Amino acid sequence: MMRPSPLLAALDADRDGTLSAAELAGAPKAILTLDKNGDGAVSAEELHSNGGQRRGPGGPDPLFRAIDTDGDGALSSAEISAASKSLLALDKDADGMLQRDEVRPARMGPGGNPQEMVDRVFENNDANKDGKLSRDEMPERMREMFARADENQDGFVTKDELTKAFSSMGGGRRR
Repeated sequence: MMRPSPLLAALDADRDGTLSAAELAGAPKAILTLDKNGDGAVSAEELHSNGGQRRGPGGPDPLFRAIDTDGDGALSSAEISAASKSLLALDKDADGMLQRDEVRPARMGPGGNPQEMVDRVFENNDANKDGKLSRDEMPERMREMFARADENQDGFVTKDELTKAFSSMGGGRRR
């Protein structure tokens, strides 16, 4: 069985794999348990020391990606304060809580679903909802692949272009 992400472990007080409305409301306080130096933020190093993955900012953890709104790989005090609201963006069925399938990372290795990953990237980053990502809208950890993904060199990456780029990378993981 896969170990939960450090964020899920901190947030899921009853350890049932879902986040209830009460657990979501208490998200800022729970996240601060990961703040080892007491500065009111959670750095990438603190996240890693709590069992987080060191695969780039946030790794595949959808909880982290939802809270890390600036994509810098750390959680600022402002992001932590807004965590309850940010996490609700993952609530696909709008029931006020996050079920197991809503907090589970997308499979990103060989055999992973590139379309699912693309959908998540667009859902979390297409700020103006125009169906394409500018370089500035791309998550910081993905900007290095922007030029390769932008096949027609128009300065934007479409879902089709990003799907092709992920597929050529073995489902999103570099080989």
